[in-house]
Amino acid sequence: MEEVENNTEINTFSNQNSSDTAVPFSIPRIIGISSGAVALCSIVFSIVIIVLLLRKSNGNFFKWKAFDRFTMYTVVCDLIFYAVLVAFIVHAGVQKETFNSSVSRLSCNVHGVLILEFGFCQLIFSVIMTVYVFNLVTKNRHISLGRFDFKLICPSFGIPLVILVTAALFGHVVQNMTYCGLNEERGFLTWHFITYFLVILLSVVIIAVLYMTMWIIVMKQTTIISTTLQQASAVNTKRLAMRLSLYIVVNAIQFGGSVVEGLWISFEEPPLIVRYVHMFAGVAAGTLNGIVYLTVRRV
Repeated sequence: MEEVENNTEINTFSNQNSSDTAVPFSIPRIIGISSGAVALCSIVFSIVIIVLLLRKSNGNFFKWKAFDRFTMYTVVCDLIFYAVLVAFIVHAGVQKETFNSSVSRLSCNVHGVLILEFGFCQLIFSVIMTVYVFNLVTKNRHISLGRFDFKLICPSFGIPLVILVTAALFGHVVQNMTYCGLNEERGFLTWHFITYFLVILLSVVIIAVLYMTMWIIVMKQTTIISTTLQQASAVNTKRLAMRLSLYIVVNAIQFGGSVVEGLWISFEEPPLIVRYVHMFAGVAAGTLNGIVYLTVRRV
């Protein structure tokens, strides 16, 4: 009996490359519903931030403060990312409950490319914004983003799109254990390791190092200012240090799980708890970003 069950399981997964159906969607219903609800909260926070930004800044968008434009770009990416993710969860859930099957390979390619496209956009925006803030804090210098911010928009949207479409055309976008994404191959010379793990790891390291450097500089300035009895300036630098700390924590939560899971996948199949924690951290990032933005506005 066990041999029959094992053969059935092997056949279920081995047929993924020979049919038009992706790997069966294996997330338990409670996990899918919970993650969808958290993603909806992130969508609500994203909409609230967009409304606040539009009320705060008037006139030509490209004449807004750079930080407000960065925030708008990031929040729009968040909004689309979570909308696509919820669409995939609903689609996969309906497909499984109604037809007892998974989404088609074409649908999986579309979902996977869109999910990863706007996920990587979030990451690239975060890196560029960190570099921009770093130059502003340490050198009091603004980096030129070009006409209509093309130096920001083109690489953020263009580079991931070209890579992901190429991966999809060569059959490297499939449905994994929790979502449609890059094929999870073992080893260190794979699409998943190079274009997913290494890219995210490098980005997280850059963000963490720059934010920590800024935090150290700001804290040193706070100490110097406090010794000269310039209390107002000391308060302002402490507020800046707190903002930097919040961004460090949110980025660690948002992208840290991807680094851990991505490295684990290169060796072996990670435990489901690792996948679920990573999934919830990803869908909750929009809510955390919203809380940080509202907190920063108040301090």
